[in-house]
Amino acid sequence: MKNESESTRVEQLQKMLQVAPKDAFLAYALGLEYQKLNKHAAACSFFDKALENDSQYLAAYYQKAISLYAHELVKEAIECLEIGLGAAKALGDTKAQAEMNNFKMNLLLELD
Repeated sequence: MKNESESTRVEQLQKMLQVAPKDAFLAYALGLEYQKLNKHAAACSFFDKALENDSQYLAAYYQKAISLYAHELVKEAIECLEIGLGAAKALGDTKAQAEMNNFKMNLLLELD
């Protein structure tokens, strides 16, 4: 039953995104849905679309990094977080900076 409901949400969001292809929130929401389904490559593509439409959508950097990490792409996840940190700093969003920096530091520890 859970997969049917998740599938329906994905379909609904895809239809909405077709109507509003520049809507960063819809692309981000689709990324989250694919992330829940452990379809991290698809999730990354929708997080990218969200960032394409709004480069200041800070949560998309964080969530994309999570999906990259799930694919064991640690260096790519760190690079994504670094870009997100730059955007967060430019916006003065210290909470997003702290969250992304914490995740980045944890990933760097894994590389050692």
